[in-house]
Amino acid sequence: MENLVGWVKRSVFRARRFADVHDDLPRQLREWLVQVNDERPSRATKEIPRVRLEAERARMKPLAAVPSEYPLRYPVQVGPTALVEFETVRYAMPAGACGIPGTLYLYPEKVRIVTTGGRFEATHPRFPSMGRTSYLQGQRSEQLAAVAGARKRLYFMRERILELGPVGEGYLTELIHARPHTWKGDVERLFMLLEELGDVSFLRLLQRALFQRLYGAEYVVALVAKEQAS
Repeated sequence: MENLVGWVKRSVFRARRFADVHDDLPRQLREWLVQVNDERPSRATKEIPRVRLEAERARMKPLAAVPSEYPLRYPVQVGPTALVEFETVRYAMPAGACGIPGTLYLYPEKVRIVTTGGRFEATHPRFPSMGRTSYLQGQRSEQLAAVAGARKRLYFMRERILELGPVGEGYLTELIHARPHTWKGDVERLFMLLEELGDVSFLRLLQRALFQRLYGAEYVVALVAKEQAS
Protein backbone atom coordinates (compact mmCIF):
# COMPACT_ATOMS: atom_id res chain seq x y z
CA MET A 1 0.00 0.00 0.00
CA GLU A 2 2.86 2.41 0.82
CA ASN A 3 4.48 1.67 -2.57
CA LEU A 4 1.17 2.39 -4.29
CA VAL A 5 0.81 5.73 -2.50
CA GLY A 6 4.39 6.67 -3.39
CA TRP A 7 3.86 5.69 -7.03
CA VAL A 8 0.76 7.88 -7.31
CA LYS A 9 2.61 10.80 -5.70
CA ARG A 10 5.56 10.50 -8.08
CA SER A 11 3.52 9.82 -11.23
CA VAL A 12 0.77 12.37 -10.70
CA PHE A 13 1.26 14.99 -8.04
CA ARG A 14 4.99 15.58 -8.48
CA ALA A 15 5.00 15.21 -12.26
CA ARG A 16 2.13 17.59 -13.06
CA ARG A 17 0.95 21.11 -12.41
CA PHE A 18 -2.65 21.87 -11.49
CA ALA A 19 -4.60 25.05 -11.99
CA ASP A 20 -6.93 24.27 -9.07
CA VAL A 21 -7.96 21.34 -6.85
CA HIS A 22 -11.66 21.40 -7.66
CA ASP A 23 -11.71 20.95 -11.45
CA ASP A 24 -8.24 20.62 -12.97
CA LEU A 25 -6.82 18.12 -10.48
CA PRO A 26 -9.73 15.63 -10.78
CA ARG A 27 -9.69 15.99 -14.59
CA GLN A 28 -5.96 15.24 -14.84
CA LEU A 29 -6.29 12.37 -12.37
CA ARG A 30 -9.01 10.78 -14.52
CA GLU A 31 -6.81 11.14 -17.61
CA TRP A 32 -3.90 9.53 -15.77
CA LEU A 33 -6.05 6.60 -14.65
CA VAL A 34 -7.10 5.95 -18.24
CA GLN A 35 -3.47 6.02 -19.37
CA VAL A 36 -2.10 3.64 -16.74
CA ASN A 37 -5.05 1.24 -16.83
CA ASP A 38 -6.19 1.21 -20.47
CA GLU A 39 -3.36 2.50 -22.67
CA ARG A 40 0.15 2.13 -21.26
CA PRO A 41 1.77 -1.32 -20.72
CA SER A 42 2.90 -2.05 -17.19
CA ARG A 43 6.66 -2.13 -16.55
CA ALA A 44 6.27 -5.33 -14.53
CA THR A 45 4.14 -7.40 -16.95
CA LYS A 46 4.74 -5.56 -20.26
CA GLU A 47 0.98 -5.72 -20.74
CA ILE A 48 -1.81 -3.18 -20.50
CA PRO A 49 -3.38 -3.70 -17.04
CA ARG A 50 -6.94 -3.78 -18.40
CA VAL A 51 -6.01 -6.53 -20.89
CA ARG A 52 -4.12 -8.46 -18.21
CA LEU A 53 -7.08 -8.21 -15.81
CA GLU A 54 -9.54 -9.62 -18.37
CA ALA A 55 -7.20 -12.55 -19.04
CA GLU A 56 -6.88 -13.27 -15.32
CA ARG A 57 -10.64 -13.07 -14.81
CA ALA A 58 -11.10 -15.79 -17.42
CA ARG A 59 -8.91 -18.10 -15.31
CA MET A 60 -10.55 -17.27 -11.99
CA LYS A 61 -12.76 -19.84 -10.27
CA PRO A 62 -15.84 -19.12 -8.18
CA LEU A 63 -15.26 -18.57 -4.47
CA ALA A 64 -15.82 -21.59 -2.26
CA ALA A 65 -18.25 -19.48 -0.21
CA VAL A 66 -20.10 -16.31 -1.04
CA PRO A 67 -18.87 -13.30 0.98
CA SER A 68 -22.06 -13.14 3.05
CA GLU A 69 -21.41 -16.70 4.29
CA TYR A 70 -17.71 -16.31 4.98
CA PRO A 71 -17.19 -15.28 8.62
CA LEU A 72 -14.43 -13.59 10.53
CA ARG A 73 -13.36 -15.62 13.58
CA TYR A 74 -12.68 -14.31 17.08
CA PRO A 75 -11.74 -16.19 20.25
CA VAL A 76 -14.24 -15.54 23.05
CA GLN A 77 -15.04 -16.66 26.57
CA VAL A 78 -18.53 -17.38 27.89
CA GLY A 79 -18.94 -15.30 31.03
CA PRO A 80 -20.31 -16.40 34.43
CA THR A 81 -23.82 -15.27 33.42
CA ALA A 82 -23.72 -17.29 30.17
CA LEU A 83 -23.12 -14.20 28.03
CA VAL A 84 -20.46 -13.51 25.42
CA GLU A 85 -19.53 -9.86 24.99
CA PHE A 86 -18.26 -8.70 21.60
CA GLU A 87 -17.93 -5.10 20.44
CA THR A 88 -20.33 -3.73 23.12
CA VAL A 89 -23.04 -6.34 22.37
CA ARG A 90 -23.73 -9.33 24.63
CA TYR A 91 -24.98 -12.63 23.22
CA ALA A 92 -26.67 -15.25 25.38
CA MET A 93 -25.43 -18.85 25.44
CA PRO A 94 -26.90 -21.99 27.03
CA ALA A 95 -26.52 -21.96 30.82
CA GLY A 96 -24.11 -24.90 30.79
CA ALA A 97 -21.60 -22.97 28.68
CA CYS A 98 -20.54 -20.65 31.53
CA GLY A 99 -16.78 -20.23 31.71
CA ILE A 100 -16.01 -22.22 28.54
CA PRO A 101 -13.84 -20.67 25.79
CA GLY A 102 -15.10 -20.71 22.24
CA THR A 103 -15.09 -19.09 18.82
CA LEU A 104 -17.34 -16.31 17.57
CA TYR A 105 -18.05 -16.42 13.82
CA LEU A 106 -18.93 -12.93 12.64
CA TYR A 107 -21.14 -12.59 9.54
CA PRO A 108 -22.60 -9.38 8.08
CA GLU A 109 -26.03 -10.04 9.59
CA LYS A 110 -25.47 -12.60 12.33
CA VAL A 111 -23.01 -14.11 14.80
CA ARG A 112 -22.54 -17.80 15.54
CA ILE A 113 -20.82 -18.79 18.77
CA VAL A 114 -19.48 -22.31 19.31
CA THR A 115 -17.76 -23.41 22.49
CA THR A 116 -14.57 -25.45 22.37
CA GLY A 117 -15.49 -29.04 21.60
CA GLY A 118 -18.73 -28.00 19.93
CA ARG A 119 -21.01 -28.89 22.84
CA PHE A 120 -22.77 -25.54 23.02
CA GLU A 121 -23.60 -23.07 20.29
CA ALA A 122 -25.99 -20.24 19.49
CA THR A 123 -26.70 -18.08 16.44
CA HIS A 124 -27.90 -14.52 17.05
CA PRO A 125 -28.73 -11.51 14.87
CA ARG A 126 -25.64 -9.29 14.59
CA PHE A 127 -27.46 -6.54 16.46
CA PRO A 128 -30.35 -7.06 18.93
CA SER A 129 -33.74 -5.64 18.03
CA MET A 130 -33.36 -3.43 21.11
CA GLY A 131 -30.80 -2.82 23.79
CA ARG A 132 -27.29 -4.29 23.77
CA THR A 133 -28.09 -7.87 24.84
CA SER A 134 -29.42 -10.57 22.51
CA TYR A 135 -31.43 -13.57 23.75
CA LEU A 136 -32.90 -16.37 21.70
CA GLN A 137 -36.36 -17.72 22.41
CA GLY A 138 -36.38 -19.56 25.74
CA GLN A 139 -32.81 -18.71 26.72
CA ARG A 140 -33.79 -16.53 29.65
CA SER A 141 -35.95 -19.28 31.15
CA GLU A 142 -33.21 -21.83 30.60
CA GLN A 143 -30.69 -19.64 32.37
CA LEU A 144 -33.15 -18.94 35.19
CA ALA A 145 -33.57 -22.68 35.78
CA ALA A 146 -29.83 -22.90 36.46
CA VAL A 147 -29.98 -20.16 39.13
CA ALA A 148 -30.20 -21.44 42.72
CA GLY A 149 -31.87 -19.50 45.52
CA ALA A 150 -34.94 -17.27 45.55
CA ARG A 151 -32.96 -14.07 46.00
CA LYS A 152 -30.65 -14.81 43.08
CA ARG A 153 -33.58 -15.84 40.90
CA LEU A 154 -35.36 -12.56 41.64
CA TYR A 155 -32.20 -10.61 40.86
CA PHE A 156 -31.82 -12.51 37.57
CA MET A 157 -35.39 -11.75 36.48
CA ARG A 158 -35.11 -8.09 37.43
CA GLU A 159 -31.85 -7.69 35.51
CA ARG A 160 -33.38 -9.18 32.36
CA ILE A 161 -36.12 -6.53 32.44
CA LEU A 162 -33.62 -3.75 33.16
CA GLU A 163 -31.59 -4.85 30.13
CA LEU A 164 -34.45 -3.66 27.92
CA GLY A 165 -33.36 -0.06 28.50
CA PRO A 166 -35.02 3.11 29.86
CA VAL A 167 -38.57 1.76 29.64
CA GLY A 168 -37.74 -1.36 31.65
CA GLU A 169 -35.78 0.68 34.19
CA GLY A 170 -38.47 3.31 34.48
CA TYR A 171 -41.29 0.81 34.92
CA LEU A 172 -39.51 -1.21 37.60
CA THR A 173 -38.60 1.96 39.49
CA GLU A 174 -42.23 3.10 39.58
CA LEU A 175 -43.46 -0.42 40.35
CA ILE A 176 -41.22 -0.75 43.41
CA HIS A 177 -42.30 2.67 44.66
CA ALA A 178 -45.98 1.84 44.15
CA ARG A 179 -45.78 -1.67 45.63
CA PRO A 180 -42.88 -1.78 48.09
CA HIS A 181 -44.09 -5.03 49.67
CA THR A 182 -45.41 -7.04 46.72
CA TRP A 183 -43.30 -5.99 43.71
CA LYS A 184 -41.33 -9.25 43.73
CA GLY A 185 -44.34 -11.22 42.50
CA ASP A 186 -44.91 -8.63 39.80
CA VAL A 187 -41.32 -8.99 38.59
CA GLU A 188 -41.74 -12.76 38.28
CA ARG A 189 -44.95 -12.38 36.27
CA LEU A 190 -43.42 -9.69 34.07
CA PHE A 191 -40.44 -11.91 33.38
CA MET A 192 -42.79 -14.72 32.28
CA LEU A 193 -44.54 -12.26 29.96
CA LEU A 194 -41.22 -11.19 28.51
CA GLU A 195 -40.39 -14.78 27.63
CA GLU A 196 -43.88 -15.38 26.26
CA LEU A 197 -44.18 -12.25 24.10
CA GLY A 198 -40.59 -11.55 23.10
CA ASP A 199 -38.64 -8.34 23.53
CA VAL A 200 -40.41 -6.10 21.00
CA SER A 201 -44.03 -6.88 21.98
CA PHE A 202 -43.30 -6.91 25.70
CA LEU A 203 -41.49 -3.58 25.61
CA ARG A 204 -44.28 -1.97 23.60
CA LEU A 205 -46.88 -3.01 26.17
CA LEU A 206 -44.65 -2.07 29.10
CA GLN A 207 -44.25 1.38 27.57
CA ARG A 208 -48.02 1.74 27.30
CA ALA A 209 -48.43 0.72 30.94
CA LEU A 210 -45.73 3.18 32.01
CA PHE A 211 -47.34 6.00 30.03
CA GLN A 212 -50.76 5.24 31.58
CA ARG A 213 -49.23 4.85 35.07
CA LEU A 214 -50.43 1.27 35.40
CA TYR A 215 -47.90 -0.17 37.82
CA GLY A 216 -48.50 -3.89 38.27
CA ALA A 217 -48.14 -7.10 36.31
CA GLU A 218 -51.91 -7.58 36.14
CA TYR A 219 -52.25 -4.33 34.20
CA VAL A 220 -49.72 -5.42 31.61
CA VAL A 221 -51.51 -8.79 31.35
CA ALA A 222 -54.77 -6.90 30.77
CA LEU A 223 -53.13 -4.88 27.99
CA VAL A 224 -52.02 -8.16 26.40
CA ALA A 225 -55.55 -9.55 26.55
CA LYS A 226 -57.01 -6.32 25.15
CA GLU A 227 -54.55 -6.32 22.26
CA GLN A 228 -55.20 -9.97 21.46
CA ALA A 229 -58.98 -9.42 21.52
CA SER A 230 -58.89 -6.46 19.14
